[in-house]
Amino acid sequence: MNKFIGIILALLLPHESLSFVPRPRPMGITRAPPLRAASGTKVGEHTVMTIPPVRALMLSTTWKNDAENMRALGYTPIDTTFTIVQKSSAADMFAVMQRWANQLTLLSKMENPKLPGDHPLKDALEGLEILCSISSRSGNALAFYKRDAFNAGEAGERRVVIEACLGNLALGNNEVAEEALVRRIIDEAKDSRASTVECFARVAPSGSTYLPTYYDKLGFKAAKPQAEIQAEDVKEAEIGWGGAEKTGQEKIGWGGMWVEADTSEALRFVLKLENAG
Repeated sequence: MNKFIGIILALLLPHESLSFVPRPRPMGITRAPPLRAASGTKVGEHTVMTIPPVRALMLSTTWKNDAENMRALGYTPIDTTFTIVQKSSAADMFAVMQRWANQLTLLSKMENPKLPGDHPLKDALEGLEILCSISSRSGNALAFYKRDAFNAGEAGERRVVIEACLGNLALGNNEVAEEALVRRIIDEAKDSRASTVECFARVAPSGSTYLPTYYDKLGFKAAKPQAEIQAEDVKEAEIGWGGAEKTGQEKIGWGGMWVEADTSEALRFVLKLENAG
């Protein structure tokens, strides 16, 4: 009788409901699970914490995919020159951050995680740390930075270098989240008696360069300032997607102003700390 009932149930019920074997997960990285602030330092509305490379890999992959989708959809009539360059430069920067996170993840799993002196990735990965800012209302962001880096040009002066800092554009408020990270790094630099904090602008595929508004707010200055040009003097082709020709000069947008600078130093911005020494 019991055998007969079992056969009837097998015919009537879906096969999956009788199986206790878990369904396989899709291959590859999908979306990162939600961020939760377990512990960290409060900076305004954000909690700032150090995260492992594998977590940064998941986040940067998800955010890169979102940024690529946003870029593929194109821009809207409400976009400005500033937001166009912001969006178009984000996907490529996330790709760089994803690559670093992947390399650091693999390095952390090695029996000897120290790279030899002649390894091509040694300079890029050695001393690279990752911070994440979390907020339920004001966006999330990642920063890759190096503490106590030595400036080859000025022997004995310590500097902190923010290699990349970028927030999730899909949630909005990305610059607020980025600023929280930069403020935390500046505080660390002051505590360690560093001389300077350095960061970099982002380059869009068009060749235009995006500067977050908080650079000016926090006191970062161009490493080698050049002549300023009004934004309306910049042709649309130099701002939009893939329109600018490479001429050895880059036009850098900061709010409503534009700066023309040599490409070698155009991307580096420096904050000099008063308590260094």
